[in-house]
Amino acid sequence: MEWTPLISLDNALILLNEISTSVITDTESVKISDAYGRILLKNVYSKYNVPSFRTSKKHGYAVLVSDGKGMRQLLNNNNTVR
Repeated sequence: MEWTPLISLDNALILLNEISTSVITDTESVKISDAYGRILLKNVYSKYNVPSFRTSKKHGYAVLVSDGKGMRQLLNNNNTVR
């Protein structure tokens, strides 16, 4: 991997502003399989709701470090211990 010199935050913000406000004239259409690493010119919206079924809005479990190590009790939908 080639080393890239660091720049200040102010210079980085200036560069990002220049890039984001520049007019893009060089565009092309490519297959999805060839699109890795490229930047979209426009937002893409799906015609279909995927997946078509309800999914969980929460994945995993949250714990507090202050609770210490050890076993935890899991609550079901009624907030009672399983």
